[in-house]
Amino acid sequence: MNWKKQHIVLGSKSPRRKQLFEQAGFDFEVKTKETNEVLNPLETVEQNTMRLAKEKAIALGLRELVVCGDTLVSLDDNQVLGKPRDKQQAIEMLKSISGRSHYVTTGVCISKNLEYYCFYEQTKVFIKPVSDELLQYYIDEYKVLDKAGSYGVQDWFGLTQVEKIEGCFYNVMGFPMPRFFEELNKIIS
Repeated sequence: MNWKKQHIVLGSKSPRRKQLFEQAGFDFEVKTKETNEVLNPLETVEQNTMRLAKEKAIALGLRELVVCGDTLVSLDDNQVLGKPRDKQQAIEMLKSISGRSHYVTTGVCISKNLEYYCFYEQTKVFIKPVSDELLQYYIDEYKVLDKAGSYGVQDWFGLTQVEKIEGCFYNVMGFPMPRFFEELNKIIS
């Protein structure tokens, strides 16, 4: 159980990532540095998430075991839905995923001694058709501005509007823990 002996620096402000690391029993602390999260239109969604995760790890510049991630929500046409800037944009995003599927892609970068290993996980999420009334209720009652795609799979929207998921639930929640655990064990063994 080498993973239990590892102290991890989690390079993320996400409360959901912190919660998942706590639930998994990792010894970790949170450290972050601001980075300029700019999407490159010449890169795929997968490439963008891995690059952004790596940029976060590089910005920390630590020799310790560092884990960073970046999550993007995208539609079939690679239209990316980031975090909404306001409630109006959140409603527009939720309308765009209502009654259809979308992808949640998380790029992960694990670094140790300034060597970087990156991977991504992608999950397909199917949303039921959602009425304007229910969208307005969700926007008014829940915090949506800190979530890619404007929703949380673990809150009211996920509980009532997600029809099915193909892939990792935890990836949609904020971090692909099963895959991360597998990759971490390869790196530290």
